[in-house]
Amino acid sequence: LPSKALSKKQWYQRRVRGEVKASSGPCIVASSLEYVGDEDTVEGFLTSYASNVVGKKRSASLTVGSGKGLKKKKKKTKQTSVEIVDQSVEMISNKQQRDGLSGKVEAKQLFEWMIHPVNPDQFFKELWEKKPLLIKRHNSSYNDGWFSSKEFSEILNKNPIQFGTHLDLTSYREGSRETHNLPGRAYPHLVWKHYRNGGSVRMLNPQTYSEKVWLLLNTLQDFFRSTMGANVYLTPAGTQGFAPHYDDIEAFMIQLEGKKHWRLYAPRSDKETLPISSSQNFSQSDLGKPILDTILEAGDMLYFPRGTIHQGNCLPDSHSLHITVSTYQMNTWGDLLEKLLPKALTIAREEDVAFRTGLPLEYLDYTGISKSEIVSPSRATFLKTVEELMGRLVRYAPVDAAADDLSAKLIHDSLPPHPDRRSVAHHISECSSSGETTEGPTVTASSRVRLSSPYCARVMAHEDCISLQHSCSNTRLFHEIDPQEIDYPADYGPALEMLTNTYPHFVEIKSLPLPTKTSVELIQELADMNIVQVLSKQSNGFISSIKSKVKRSTTAPDKIRGRPRKGSGDDIPIKLRRESHDFSCPNPLNKSTNGSFRTDVVESRTVQC
Repeated sequence: LPSKALSKKQWYQRRVRGEVKASSGPCIVASSLEYVGDEDTVEGFLTSYASNVVGKKRSASLTVGSGKGLKKKKKKTKQTSVEIVDQSVEMISNKQQRDGLSGKVEAKQLFEWMIHPVNPDQFFKELWEKKPLLIKRHNSSYNDGWFSSKEFSEILNKNPIQFGTHLDLTSYREGSRETHNLPGRAYPHLVWKHYRNGGSVRMLNPQTYSEKVWLLLNTLQDFFRSTMGANVYLTPAGTQGFAPHYDDIEAFMIQLEGKKHWRLYAPRSDKETLPISSSQNFSQSDLGKPILDTILEAGDMLYFPRGTIHQGNCLPDSHSLHITVSTYQMNTWGDLLEKLLPKALTIAREEDVAFRTGLPLEYLDYTGISKSEIVSPSRATFLKTVEELMGRLVRYAPVDAAADDLSAKLIHDSLPPHPDRRSVAHHISECSSSGETTEGPTVTASSRVRLSSPYCARVMAHEDCISLQHSCSNTRLFHEIDPQEIDYPADYGPALEMLTNTYPHFVEIKSLPLPTKTSVELIQELADMNIVQVLSKQSNGFISSIKSKVKRSTTAPDKIRGRPRKGSGDDIPIKLRRESHDFSCPNPLNKSTNGSFRTDVVESRTVQC
């Protein structure tokens, strides 16, 4: 607890200014915290346990060769601009096994699927923000289910799609890029007329109308801890819709239908490496030699960092439909410092007399653009003082408060939690065809709760109160509503911190550091807004079943058979071996990926033209 001389309210006020450490304030340790899985998917829990506990020792059975025979991977004799590796991957599962334990684990599994067979640790160490990655899977159905031309048409037909807001008509002919948007609604006959005439169609933020794209982005949002975006591009055969350019986002291009010819170019200078804004359109004369020249086919994936110049055109024999998933826009050290430095300066001026000392009388005589070439002892002393004060500024930097400000932007930018990601613990109120309704979550002192998703809410400290900012009331349309924030008295701070810091564990309401009645009222309010999940009695009794499964699984048998889902006719085999393991990477949309297929991994090795 806080010291007697420092009330909880004072502690939170000082903490936001960085004057006290979190460990010096209220420290609540929850007891008897337990993971809770989906009651209908015991095999989901076992799959997760196998891959995350026992499977840490496994080595994926990836082979390298031309397909005629298996060969051991040879050491590289020389470094080339592009490295190509042929791999045969044995897929053993045809269903997504929903984890049920943690949205973070679910998000990691989805990202593993997206860049399969590349290891995520290797990806972030060697490729992320550095160089492109091309994965050619030779399996046209690998990306099935996320979006399609049919869904594109249905969205146009059933929704009031507006030119410029939801959809763009574009073309790129003879070096000229044009936008052909009309005023008002994008009626289907106008869109398809443009398409038949050789123009491209770009759907902006398809997650607004597509359930599956919403699910994709909302899940990856918990992996990257950053705003996720997407655009869908439909291009007719033999055309190009956009001029060469670079963007200010990390891009993952997922090819859904047809194929497209892509050329990537390295940043032209250090200034254009990891840029903070997108470029203008380039002409072909502005570009050097491509670092990657390839054809993306259905099932393939192409990643490239922000600042990578790119252009794509369709071949004469096929149209193209791909979705570009984007992230890490304005999520840099510079963005954090932009929040941090003004706060640090405010605190420094209040607490350090050096920052309040007056400037030299004659400083205007040797500073300024017109006097920057002057060499004098006075100028040298002046610049040295500036350097010393900048160094001292670090002492007053409230890093946590600046991080909270940055996270507040993320929460406002975020998509709301997708309903398909709710665990069995989540109560869903419904109305049946007979007119009967089910009740919402019932909260008692013995109820167990946790956040609806890992990063859907965050505790913020203000001068006179504590607030909980959340994304659960956000809509799928970007910034349709203002930031959602609930204010509480300072005494609520420890309880709210306990809720936000113990995910994915469920905690008993009576263990919250508030009076029991107040805790129940708080959780009821949060549950009504879908900010927390309340564990049902049925699921609460399932904990012991999961514990017994864990206990029996720790011996790592050669084969574990999980209980099938209700309505399923077959058990789901989970193969475990001590030395070699089959590599499982099922499509998260439950699409079949049975059988072997060859996978090429192409990694750009150069970053200069």
